[in-house]
Parts: sequence; structure tokens; C-alpha cells
Amino acid sequence: MILVNGREQGLIAASAKYMIGVKSDGTAAGQGYNSSGQLNTESFSELVSIAATGNTSFGLRADGSVVGAGSDSYSMLTEATSWGGVVQLSGSIRDNEIAGLLTNGTVVMAGWNYYGQEDALAWVGITQIGMGTRSIVGIKADGTVVAAGSTAYNQLEVGTWTDIIQVASGSDFNVGLKADGTVIATGTNGYGQCNVGAWTDIIQIAAGESHTLGLKADGTVVATGRNNLNQLAVSGWHSVIEVACGQYFSIGLKADGTLVGAGENNYGQSDEGTISGLSMGQYYPITGITSLDGTPTPMTVRAYEETTGRFQLETQSDANGQYTLHLPRWYNGYIMSIPPAGHRPMAHGPITPPPEDTQV
Repeated sequence: MILVNGREQGLIAASAKYMIGVKSDGTAAGQGYNSSGQLNTESFSELVSIAATGNTSFGLRADGSVVGAGSDSYSMLTEATSWGGVVQLSGSIRDNEIAGLLTNGTVVMAGWNYYGQEDALAWVGITQIGMGTRSIVGIKADGTVVAAGSTAYNQLEVGTWTDIIQVASGSDFNVGLKADGTVIATGTNGYGQCNVGAWTDIIQIAAGESHTLGLKADGTVVATGRNNLNQLAVSGWHSVIEVACGQYFSIGLKADGTLVGAGENNYGQSDEGTISGLSMGQYYPITGITSLDGTPTPMTVRAYEETTGRFQLETQSDANGQYTLHLPRWYNGYIMSIPPAGHRPMAHGPITPPPEDTQV
């Protein structure tokens, strides 16, 4: 399992026509196109992360082994499920290609790998990888980046990148998240998918066929690139803890274990509300009741970070005033209820996370 900004990655994954996610009990659930049985994941268990390729799903288990379902094109399924000591999986959005990062910092690969991506098999000292359609990128321990694959659109021009903490690879372009929350990109830019230079406060990135997503620290999402099927319609998303790009759709995992989606949905791949109970990673629930003059009253409830005052996420209490906020274990701050006009907001806190070994 790979962490970015202290948060688990790979809880959701998206491919050309489907998406899949890790459930809180370590199993998997998905939706969308199931032509090769890629959503037939009933045997998956003890998962810590998930990956999706063209027509094959892969799950990374806590012991570093790999399980899979779907097409065995190019013996990809057979090879990948024989791996051990894996800490991260990354799949091509469109093609049948999968890469794994091992505990010793080397890379293993299976599938098509037609464009020279296999040069990554010689890498050492890698801390994270991102597999794209025609290239693969890897972060080294010093925050620099290496790349292998097609050079058709200068997508391998990552030699000057520094302080990188996450990489993502799309179709002929690569994106890097810097430690200061800014983003850099290289490669084809016909739809503006590399126009990320003005982004700030980003904590995670994702790259699709021709669009890019950025998750901000406050749980909102920014997007750039091709919008032919409204895959950039993410401005209303909130309380998101991870994002993933399909070919022409976008998926967000919310802090309550549900999904938000935008873009192509011919097969239900970006449906909202169909799947629940997805893993929220290191999040824990805080419950309470909002009231006005002693009477339970529905209100908006918001969480703000203690040191910066930055908005973190919000929810709405129900008709009985009951609410649940899912807060990250790294969160210290206050909860504020917003009453009707004419009444003062009420702040509660400080709220501190429970110990790591506490079951919540």
C-alpha cells in the first residue's frame, strides 16, 4: 500500500469502461462494463488497494500477494497473480498492462508493454509508480522521477522534476504532484490536460485518457483537459478523499464510503449511489446532534482544521438533528454547526483523532 500525504492510495481505480473499489471489509465492488468478468471479484479478500486495466481487475492483498479477475490477455492475469512482495499496483486505463512495485524498490510488469515500458524493469530505488497507456513513470527516494515508454509527445521529459510525491500517467502525458501541493505535467496537451501549473493545495492527482484531476486538501476537486462527455464536471464535489480517472469519466471516493461520478456512463461506470461501504482508509466517524433551543434541528455541520482554519468537509444533519462526519486520523480541529439565520453558529472542539490501534 502506498501513502501520499499520509493517505492511502488505490482504494478506487478506473479503466476504460468500469471502476472498482476496495470495501471496508477488504473485499471489492465495482460497476460498469463486465465483458471479460473483470467485475467478478467474489474471491477477493484482505485487500489494501485495487488496480484496473482494460479488461482485468487486480487486488493487492495485505501480505503483498495479488489477486485478479477478467481477461488473461498476454498472460497478464497469470503472471501478475504469481507476484509476491508487492506494495503498489498500477494499471493502464485502456490497455491490458499492469505494473507492480516491490518492497525492494524494483518494478515488475505484465501485459502488452509494446512501447518500451519494459525498460522500467531495470529501475532500482523506486518508491511509487504510475502506469499509463504508452509510458510508465516512477518516483525515486530523492523525489526525482524516471520514465520509460513512448517518446512521441515528450511524455518522458521528467528529468528536471524534483520534490515529487506522487505520479500519474495518462495517454501520452504524465503528471507529478510536488510536496508543496503544486502540480507539473509533460506530454501531449491537445485538450489542456497538462494545464495544471496554476493548481495549489493539491494532495492527490489522477490522469485519464485526456483529462487530469486534482484533489484539494479541503476535499474538493479540480479538473482540466477534454470534456467531451462532461468528465470535468466535478466542481460540486466535496468531502472527497481519493479521485480516479477512467478513459472519459471521473470518480471520487467520499469520506462516507460512497462515490461521486462524472462523464461517460454508458455502462453505469460513473453511477453515484450504487456502491456504498467502500474503504475510507484512515478515517473515523464522529457523531452528534444539532439542536436549537434544546430542540433537534437539521443543520449543516462543517469541520475546520485547528491550525489553519481551513475548511475540511461538511455534512447535513437529518430531521432528528443527527449527523456523522468521517474525519481523517490526521485531523485536529473544530466542528461547527450552522443554524438558521438569526442564530449564532456553534463550535465544538478541539477534536483529536483516536490512537491508530483504536477500532472505531
